[in-house]
Parts: sequence; C-alpha cells; structure tokens
Amino acid sequence: MTTNMLFNVLNNASQLQREVDRILGATSFWGHYAAENGPALRLGQDEEALYVEMTVPGVAPEDIDLSLEEDVLRIVAKRSEGFDEKEVTWHRRERGAREIRHRLRIPVEVDQDRITAVCKNGILTVTLPKAAAAKPKRIEVKAEK
Repeated sequence: MTTNMLFNVLNNASQLQREVDRILGATSFWGHYAAENGPALRLGQDEEALYVEMTVPGVAPEDIDLSLEEDVLRIVAKRSEGFDEKEVTWHRRERGAREIRHRLRIPVEVDQDRITAVCKNGILTVTLPKAAAAKPKRIEVKAEK
C-alpha cells in the first residue's frame, strides 16, 4: 500500500467518524466527543471529579444552558451578533449569531448536586464530582500470620 493510499484510507475514516458523530450527536463508538455545532472541548478526570473545558467566545454566562440527563451532559451557548442587523450591512461575516451545542457522554456516575460551572475569559469550565461509587477504593492488604 502506498503512502497516498494509506493517507486516503485514514482521511476517509476520519470523515466517516465526523459524520457518525454528527448523526449520533454524542460520543461515538470510536470514543471521540462530537460537536453538533461548535468548538472542541477537553474532558479530563482525576480521582475526585471529571472536568470539561470548552471555549465559548463572546458568550455571556447567562446565555449558557447546561443540563445532565442520565449520562449525557448537554451544553448550549447562545452568542449574539453584537450589532443590530438593521444598522449594519455586512460585507464579510466570519462570526455571526449562532448557537454552540455539545452533547457529551459522561463515562462515570457523578454527584449531580455538587456540579459547578464557571465561565471566565471565554472559557467554560464544568466540574462534575464523582459519586462515591465511582471513586477508586483503596484495599488494604494484610500480612498473613
């Protein structure tokens, strides 16, 4: 197989992944996180919690809607245009009013009463504390007498 053929196969697989993610609207079977319409996000965890960071440029905190239903975190952020459409005739529009949407499957059980979200400098940070059942348990090993 030539390098070009391999590149084409990998590129086609990547395109297929994006299309599957778009259709499913959540984590696909390849483990990527799908954006319906918006920027990429980061998902990380430690022993205590999961952390989601997402860029939301130009979005006010009050225009962000978060919800967790079963194991899916839904983020909807609405950004306004900034100018009244009747006042301005645009000659080029690379950034417009739109809704940024993400649905993200959460891989562990979380304590829903302790979830926090902060938006600062265009970065939304969501902290999802793990439920006690999802935290690692240390098991003591005793010496036999």
